[in-house]
Amino acid sequence: MRRLEGCEFNRIVTTDPHSFNTLKNEYPEFGGKYDIEHASAMIQRMLSDGTIKLDKEIDATATYHDPCHLGRYNKGYDAPRQALKEMGVELIEMTRSRDNSFCCGAGGGRIWHADPIELEKPSENRAKEAMTLEGVDTLVVNCPKCMTMMEDAVKSTGADKQMVVKELIELVAERMTLDAPEEVEEPAPAPAKEEAPAAEPAKEENKEGGDA
Repeated sequence: MRRLEGCEFNRIVTTDPHSFNTLKNEYPEFGGKYDIEHASAMIQRMLSDGTIKLDKEIDATATYHDPCHLGRYNKGYDAPRQALKEMGVELIEMTRSRDNSFCCGAGGGRIWHADPIELEKPSENRAKEAMTLEGVDTLVVNCPKCMTMMEDAVKSTGADKQMVVKELIELVAERMTLDAPEEVEEPAPAPAKEEAPAAEPAKEENKEGGDA
């Protein structure tokens, strides 16, 4: 919080629902009251008011996976779905969605734990559910942890033969013409300094004087 107080900003935008939930609901208990917005809400707002202009059409029939901390914890259900609609994506809902959505399995630190191979992971269960939807070619996620879990799950279940996993932000970027980043010319390395030649050892004087 001390670091945040040392910065000048009007709003904090985060792509991670866990960070969003912590900043929005837990920091105020310690005096940290900020204007917090999840990236999907910002995207939906900027699509609606024309700030984000889409100039490419990409056919996609998608299903959307609700992240726990954006969905059940903060009721962030409508903005991502409206954003998909604004992009012309056909949305087919899974049976378990919104308040009844199913966790990807990353929560509570589980993303760092190795599960027994013989046990079905929550993300695999979710991928199989998405596979039952006819015509779906894209599984849209809205959380970096969900992205990690679901990318692995579609591979282990074979769902990757039917669909790809994409972040909501990726779908927006695919429909925009983005300028290539400017190449920054790196400064040439400074020439190495030449070392001064070593001094010759001083000649010893003939202490006896004259020729031997």
